[in-house]
Amino acid sequence: VGRMAFPIYVFLLTEGFCHTRNRRHYAIRLGVFALISEMPFDLLVYGKLWAPQSQNVFFTLWIALLVLAGMKYVSEKQEWSEALQLLAQIAVATVGMGVAHLLHTDYGAFGVLAIAVLYFLRKDRKQQVLCGCVLFLWEITAPLAFLPIYHYNGKRGINVKYIFYFFYPVHLLIFGLIIKF
Repeated sequence: VGRMAFPIYVFLLTEGFCHTRNRRHYAIRLGVFALISEMPFDLLVYGKLWAPQSQNVFFTLWIALLVLAGMKYVSEKQEWSEALQLLAQIAVATVGMGVAHLLHTDYGAFGVLAIAVLYFLRKDRKQQVLCGCVLFLWEITAPLAFLPIYHYNGKRGINVKYIFYFFYPVHLLIFGLIIKF
């Protein structure tokens, strides 16, 4: 069941990027929660509070958000041809994937790619869901996450974003403490 969470976060990040009033605050919030989540992540995965060999999934989400900002910036370059815009967007996504890979973030380059693909296909829900299912086939239950994504009506629900932000580090901390003690 937990493997269905990442595709939903991927989708929500693309939607959040498209609809947020302040992308800078969004990026800062993701960066702060990446930092907050690192110690619980390291405790759970490595049994200690500091383990620099890999980073939690919030770092992947933060890098991907910066990639989306770069892709949007490039897409607004009206003096560039569509082909040049597309090549530049691919370059931006590739750089983000490389950064995620080098930092050994959870889901790494794949996570950034998945977010870039869902963002690129955001105007066609059927293609978005189909490509998302194919991208996540390697995790047997993950494609099931695209059922509610497909039926998403585009309207904002109740504002529970901080619950999801805090859930990640809190549940990591609880599991880490259970394993440690």
